[in-house]
Amino acid sequence: MVVTDTAGRCYVWEATRRGCVLVPLEDYNFARHSVCLYRALRGPPVPPAALRRAVRANLGRPYSHDYWRPVYNRFFPHLPLATPAHRRTRFCTDLVAETLARVGVLDFGPTDRTPAETLPSDFTEKQQDLPLTPAYTYDEEIMIAC
Repeated sequence: MVVTDTAGRCYVWEATRRGCVLVPLEDYNFARHSVCLYRALRGPPVPPAALRRAVRANLGRPYSHDYWRPVYNRFFPHLPLATPAHRRTRFCTDLVAETLARVGVLDFGPTDRTPAETLPSDFTEKQQDLPLTPAYTYDEEIMIAC
C-alpha cells in the first residue's frame, strides 16, 4: 500500500518477513522483473491522524503466514475456521485492509468478515470484494513493470 505523509512524501506500507514496515518509496527495492498492480483510491482525503494511528498500531508487528485461513474459508465456507479477532501477527492483505478500516475507507461492521479474512484478489478489478464506505471507490488497475 502506498501512503503519503502531510509533506507529500510517498511510502510503501507492507508486511514482510521483517515485520510491518514503512519504507520511503525512493528506497523501496522492487524485485527485478517484477510486476505491480496499482489502483488509485478516490474519495475524500484520509485523515492524517487516523493514518498515523493505524501505522503506529502495527509498525514492527511480526509477519505470519495466517493467510491460509481466509483461503481455506473461501473454499470451504460451510466448515469455516475461526480467525482470532486480536492477533499479534499480520500478513500483507490483512495489514492493508486493517489500515483502510482504521482510516474509514473500509467498513467491516455490517459484514461478518474482518480484515484478516481479506485476500489479495479482493482488491482486484475482476473480483473486488471490499466493504468500501460509500465515499470511496477504486480506479481501474494499472500494471507497472519494475
